[in-house]
Amino acid sequence: MIKLLASLAFRGLLVFALCSTAVAAEKRKPSQKNNPAPVKAVPAVPKTAPAADTAKKEEAQKLHDEALVAFQRGDLVTAKFGYQKVLELAPDNAAALLNLALVEQRQNQIESSNHHLKQILKNDPENASAWLVLGINAYQQERLDAAHAHLAQAVLYAPKNAQAHQFLGVTLGRKGWYAAGEDELRRAIELEPKFADAHYNLAVLYMQRVPSSIELARSHYQKALELGAPPDAALAKKFE
Repeated sequence: MIKLLASLAFRGLLVFALCSTAVAAEKRKPSQKNNPAPVKAVPAVPKTAPAADTAKKEEAQKLHDEALVAFQRGDLVTAKFGYQKVLELAPDNAAALLNLALVEQRQNQIESSNHHLKQILKNDPENASAWLVLGINAYQQERLDAAHAHLAQAVLYAPKNAQAHQFLGVTLGRKGWYAAGEDELRRAIELEPKFADAHYNLAVLYMQRVPSSIELARSHYQKALELGAPPDAALAKKFE
């Protein structure tokens, strides 16, 4: 968990459930951290003779399924190898590129992660998932202006993505743009009322007001706790 300001939290760096070999989708289902659901589909592969094309699709799907299982059990080395093998068969497959970028993010290989995200965006400039992870990577590198720009693109192309609004709000708060950060966090909560981290971070930003909006902050902090956010002793002390 990254600390911002007094206690603003940028939690859950692996913000996606892993995608299937289809192009990353924007469908969501409730889960821990409100992760997007994996999408099951067969990858596109370069056109060859029909029999060879079918065989490649089947092999790519098998490799991706195995990589997905490895990632879910925390075996990043095996997952990375699997996604690389998928990309040998389907070099521009957006979901395999995204999942590989997420593995590399976990391994703190940010430059390589960014390379694969930019490969997605070269083919699909409106891929909100790629913009979102690119923004998180920039934030991790303390490149706040770049993070702001990338996350703004994620919100533009996926305006109903609560995670994108949440991460943009946190980044704006880190830049000292508290009012704009509040707006993004309120939008995240409007989209996902049970988004614990958005409630927590909004509480923190309300405490940055001059004077602090203590009752509003208290309300959102309590809601965050009810939804499972870990307690923050420093923030709680300010409500005494």
